[in-house]
Amino acid sequence: MVKGPESLITAKIMSWLKKQPRCWCFKVHGNRFQISGLPDIIGLCDGHFFAIEVKQPDEVPTKLQQHFIDLIVSCGGTAFAAHSLDEVKDVWFQRDRRL
Repeated sequence: MVKGPESLITAKIMSWLKKQPRCWCFKVHGNRFQISGLPDIIGLCDGHFFAIEVKQPDEVPTKLQQHFIDLIVSCGGTAFAAHSLDEVKDVWFQRDRRL
């Protein structure tokens, strides 16, 4: 099975996240028994909840995906869509703090 661009971006992000201190995360593998619209990556860093919706370049989250991103943010977590590892790092290190 050939991996698409989104899978490759996700793999790079997951590899980098797993190397961060005090960080735990997992890839959400959607199926018919799961809630639709959950972000692709969910985790904790230093006790702070985060979620990342991975998208291919030029793609945006669906309305349902954006609903979950907004819900997580409204509850105090960090959630966003990312098109690359660099975008994740930008959010991760913003204002000299992790998430």
